[in-house]
Amino acid sequence: MNWKSKIDHQLKIGQEKTHATDLFGMRNIVTEECPVCMNSKMMDASLFCFYACCGVSICRECEEACNESGLQSCMYCRQREPPNLIEHMKNLAIKNGEAAMYLSDAYRTGTDGLRVNLKNAVHWLLKAAALGNAFAYGTMSKLYDNGTYVDACQTKRRICLEIAAKMGDTTARRTLRGIQAQEPGQMQNVVQHDLILACGGDKNVISRLFEYHRNGWVDKDVLNRTLAMYKEHSTTLRVKEAFPKSSQHSSSAENGEKVAKGRQQSSSAENGKKCPREGRWKCFRTS
Repeated sequence: MNWKSKIDHQLKIGQEKTHATDLFGMRNIVTEECPVCMNSKMMDASLFCFYACCGVSICRECEEACNESGLQSCMYCRQREPPNLIEHMKNLAIKNGEAAMYLSDAYRTGTDGLRVNLKNAVHWLLKAAALGNAFAYGTMSKLYDNGTYVDACQTKRRICLEIAAKMGDTTARRTLRGIQAQEPGQMQNVVQHDLILACGGDKNVISRLFEYHRNGWVDKDVLNRTLAMYKEHSTTLRVKEAFPKSSQHSSSAENGEKVAKGRQQSSSAENGKKCPREGRWKCFRTS
């Protein structure tokens, strides 16, 4: 089976697994629990840091606290970097989709002493997808977008994004929302994407929800229920800061700009490059 057939086959498997899942259903509000602080956060590539030693993902807040404390070992298993990182990751990737994504990124970027090898990168990407990793399908969409080992196909790219979004990948949902926002007659779907993102704790869409309400796209009851779920799942901003009593619309927009700037500054870490501590045994997810 050639690479094109393998990628198309995994896409078909993903479609079958998520066929019965509603793209805009409340089941898509998937949260993940940090094993250290036990707080639940939405599945966002920038909110968790993957540790290669034990294969767990720790939230950004705990990771920053670890850096500030000067701890030079994993917060979860208290181990340091494995002596042979790549071989350790290959053993871990047999059952761990995050580890498979780590290897895919390492081969794609040529890090950890590896040479750039796109075939190996795709091999581990498909392994991650087979293990049910939502971010893997989001990355697969780029293969169809760029025509890497497959024929460029925007339809299949969108299918990959829909699969990832159904599995809880908020990055894929934002990309899908951006695509549909450029298409005529898709406004209702755009609104639904933003409602799902807000329910999962994404503060950057809050100002848009108030705009939708003013324009009649979202009624008051839906808005209030969405804001209530946002308060429950919000991970990056205290509720009283997100909903000031005055100028709430402009403040939300300003906060969104600040977050966007912060994400641009930390984009190297989010893209899987070297993290603050030695080596690359811990990295922020890629999607």
